[in-house]
Amino acid sequence: MREEGQWTLTDSGGHRRTTAPYDVRIYHAEEFAPLCRTAGFTDVRLYGGWDGAQPYHDDSPCLIAVATL
Repeated sequence: MREEGQWTLTDSGGHRRTTAPYDVRIYHAEEFAPLCRTAGFTDVRLYGGWDGAQPYHDDSPCLIAVATL
């Protein structure tokens, strides 16, 4: 999956300073963990939140990877 959009940067007064496009590849857990291993990471663990309290599930609000290099 990909997400494309445009950043708009503003100054402290809210005036537009510049814009820049972005294009981000979004990985699913089944894709991301093997990519980490291929890159040389071991003990790849995926969590569904920043506190690491819950393992990653499809309905998790985010995907957090913790691994050893």
